[in-house]
Amino acid sequence: MRQYPSDVAFTPAVKRVQTDGSYCASGDPRVVFGLDQDQAAQTVRVHWGPGDVEEFRGLAADRYWRLERGKPAAAGTPAAAN
Repeated sequence: MRQYPSDVAFTPAVKRVQTDGSYCASGDPRVVFGLDQDQAAQTVRVHWGPGDVEEFRGLAADRYWRLERGKPAAAGTPAAAN
């Protein structure tokens, strides 16, 4: 998953998630990005596999989003305040 900031000159934030394996060895599949002062992620581009890429836009800050291949983003629970 890559997050692209709203400005033109940027370095993409990249995080890799692997969700396969046994249930005893699986970890938390969530990926969390900080948005600094932005109120929403401008574009989240997910590379699902070889050649399979989707973009999600306008994901509001301070909440978890469920991103599934071939489906629109689903708003989840608000992220816990620290």
